[in-house]
Amino acid sequence: MNFKTDTKEKFTVLSVECNQLTANLSAPLFHRVRELAETPPHNVILKLDGVGQMDREVADGLALLRQEMYELQHSFVVCALQDAVYANVAGWEMEEALNLTPTESEAWDIVQMDEIEREFLSGEDT
Repeated sequence: MNFKTDTKEKFTVLSVECNQLTANLSAPLFHRVRELAETPPHNVILKLDGVGQMDREVADGLALLRQEMYELQHSFVVCALQDAVYANVAGWEMEEALNLTPTESEAWDIVQMDEIEREFLSGEDT
């Protein structure tokens, strides 16, 4: 599986270059997301516009990744799903669990809002 990585100031965009994202191909993806979360800027946007089909197990794994990153105070947003993949995810009622946005630009907004919220909440402790 091929990935394209684009690092910005507050997040890294990881684009998956694979038509079918199946459970047996997901381990490298999950590993790469965890690697990116370990180094600054920590926040990851997963862009899936090149994925035409995704297994339910992959969606479940992405939901677990999102939870892991949330617990570490990092953002994880999935964006740019093709219509067929989005229809499956919606059918599994996983839109919220995956923190989905239609576009990469909207994913940027989510990460930036998360960052502001974390800064605000950390300021309340002082």
